[in-house]
Amino acid sequence: MSDLEGLLNEARAEILTLRRSNEILRAKVEMIDLFACVLHTEPARRSEGMAPDVAWALQKKIDELAEKKQPMPQSTRPAEAA
Repeated sequence: MSDLEGLLNEARAEILTLRRSNEILRAKVEMIDLFACVLHTEPARRSEGMAPDVAWALQKKIDELAEKKQPMPQSTRPAEAA
């Protein structure tokens, strides 16, 4: 595995770990917001934004690099003139 592929794999793993941490923290924040709404009688609100899936893009790039790195099989190589 090249240094670039290793770096991409580490970045993807870090993103997935941080994404899971964010899910846990989001649940905690929503609970705190709920308590704040109950105590102050404010209407509950929920905001979620959409962002590009960087981990998916990294995995796609890793797969592309792995395909380029593999040698071409004999059956797909152009026939040499005899």
